[in-house]
Amino acid sequence: MRKDRQEQEVQISASSLASIGNDFPEAEQIVNKIAGRIDYELGVKIPKLERLYLVIHIARLLDRKKQK
Repeated sequence: MRKDRQEQEVQISASSLASIGNDFPEAEQIVNKIAGRIDYELGVKIPKLERLYLVIHIARLLDRKKQK
């Protein structure tokens, strides 16, 4: 049962990431740079669900910056 849930989360996150990336291209670009640096420095790939989380929060921070 746990494996099914994980697979569902990955499917949701892949489609969500693509959609959110289209809505927030600047945040997605920043996340890609962060993920690339982490992969380079640590040899660790950032999972899609974690990237989605980062895009959402970075988009929020960028929005705050633009409101000031």
